[in-house]
Amino acid sequence: MYTILEHNFMTRSNSTKQFFSLPYQIAPYKCNILPLNESDEQLKPFVRNISDLLTENGIYHKIDENSGSIGRRYWRSDECGIPYVITVDYDTLSDRKATIRDRDTIEQIRIKIDDIPIVLMHLGKDKKTWQKYKN
Repeated sequence: MYTILEHNFMTRSNSTKQFFSLPYQIAPYKCNILPLNESDEQLKPFVRNISDLLTENGIYHKIDENSGSIGRRYWRSDECGIPYVITVDYDTLSDRKATIRDRDTIEQIRIKIDDIPIVLMHLGKDKKTWQKYKN
């Protein structure tokens, strides 16, 4: 266990903040769901819908509705070694898409809510690359 933690403890090149870069296969949580504004009732049904889809597909996740900026909540997820963060924002209300952020590259893509479980499974099991979904 110590070896896994030591070899996956990273520091971003442009920052002093440190995080665990646990591979998807061994990360306790595969993703974290963040509403852009944790107190906005309009976003909560989308968060619940995504959570239900992930649960149905056996993807362990958590919902972070704590206060703080979205950047601070991203860092909390990174520190715990969670590979992906799903952000529900105000665009989700109209386009039914959410943003998936990759912990290691900090790149983001927008994906239809119904496609999120399959996208996470493909990314996590190296069936498809981040670049393929980005284009």
